[in-house]
Amino acid sequence: MFIASLVLAGIYFGSRRLRDFDPALVPYAGASVFSAFGLGYRYSMWMTKPPTRLFWRRGWRLFFAPSRVALNVARLAALFAVNIVAQRFIEKRSPLRWAAHWFIFWGCILAAAVTFPLSFGWIHFETAGAAQERYQAFVFGLRVFTFDLASPLAPLVFNILDISAVPVMVDNPVALSCAPCSKRWPSESTSSPFGPSVPRITPVTYG
Repeated sequence: MFIASLVLAGIYFGSRRLRDFDPALVPYAGASVFSAFGLGYRYSMWMTKPPTRLFWRRGWRLFFAPSRVALNVARLAALFAVNIVAQRFIEKRSPLRWAAHWFIFWGCILAAAVTFPLSFGWIHFETAGAAQERYQAFVFGLRVFTFDLASPLAPLVFNILDISAVPVMVDNPVALSCAPCSKRWPSESTSSPFGPSVPRITPVTYG
């Protein structure tokens, strides 16, 4: 409940007490709150186990040890750059698998970075007064930038979700081309040479 309450508070205050919240996006916001509750519940259940709780506490204690905190932060930043930004952890399986993973990861991250703030009312657009051909972008109620409908920026702003789908769609042929020839791990199913690649093609392309 604590995590879900944080999301609700973020929606309420981030949208300036719901003044910038679009009622049409209630299902998306509600699903986000429900997901936050589910994640928080699962994490709290995981933390109730004594070994897990001990590991969690000792881990943070070691991380923030005064003699090693600077080294640990630097190491964490390096790991984040390599494993999250570059997604290099999967490169050992094959370069094509790495490329497929990288495309779908950043496509989903870009889509989430747009969808959640819009659904929560953190970002919204308004026409600039009587000038119907000019739009203003607001973040947390603060005007960030203004653009004309005829400017090159307009199609990028209004089609950002379509743009985020491009790397996900690029991932599909890459994944299909590398699946039959890449090295399989013992735990990986061999029932289909394409693995989980096929089911995600239709919804992404259709969307």
